[in-house]
Parts: sequence; C-alpha cells; structure tokens
Amino acid sequence: MHFRAVGLMFAVVGLFVMSFLLFYSPLEVNSIDKNYIHKLVVFSGNVAKERVTGEEHYFSVGDISVRCSCRNLYLDGKKVKIIGFVEEYQGKFYARALRIFVL
Repeated sequence: MHFRAVGLMFAVVGLFVMSFLLFYSPLEVNSIDKNYIHKLVVFSGNVAKERVTGEEHYFSVGDISVRCSCRNLYLDGKKVKIIGFVEEYQGKFYARALRIFVL
C-alpha cells in the first residue's frame, strides 16, 4: 500500500512538471509586438548597437531591442541566442534577457 501512495505522488508531481514545461516553453520569434508582452521568447542573431549604462546593457539583435542586467558582458558583433520576456516601455517593445548564450 505504501508503494502505491509513493507512485501516485510521483505521477502527480511528474504531471505538474510536464504541464509547467509545456505552458512556459519559449516561443521562437524574429520580431516582437504587443501580442508577445509578458511571454517567454527565444531568438538569435548578431548583436548590434551595444550600449552600457551602469549594470544595464542595451543592444539589438536583428529588429529586437534587448535589455539585460549583466556585468562584464560585452557582446558587440557576436552571434547570440537569447531567452527572455517581452516588455513594453513608452510604447516600444523590448526583450528582458534572462539567459544569453554566445554561439
């Protein structure tokens, strides 16, 4: 009887984890707009127009503006893959980078 309870517990936890991963899997995009606000996205390309102000980095990857709170990370001209959330500020859309992979 004890093994059934443990098995049921693992099954419920497994279903929860699978539904979480399905619900929060990032969307692959080439551009962002109001339909992607607060959604997790992934995109890649070459970094252009990097600007550093304090601990904030601002740059572009293709048509997408990116903002990250990262230190000692200079990416100008490098090919990257970014996972982040889409946000809006003063009518402009940008991606808040959660993870940056240099390719």
